Amino acid sequence: MPQWIESLVNLAFSLLIVFLGAMAYRRHGARAFFVIGLAFLCFALSHAVKLGEFLIGYPVTGNDFLSAVLVIVRITGYALVVFGLVISFRR
Repeated sequence: MPQWIESLVNLAFSLLIVFLGAMAYRRHGARAFFVIGLAFLCFALSHAVKLGEFLIGYPVTGNDFLSAVLVIVRITGYALVVFGLVISFRR
């Protein structure tokens, strides 16, 4: 499977989770849903950059600064998922 298709599918699912997290937050008011939605927004951003890399042809992985920024965005996403789960366990 081409990598751009994988990036597109990951982007679509990440955005779906962002949407569902926002809807669940609006319905239930639980901050955990909102925080996990933000986490997946970070992942969606990462997948969008990778998809753009394939569509535009500009190699992000060849640029040390942009690669470091993507790693920080992903780490932030994982940290937000952990934080959201901690919030949900405390309820």
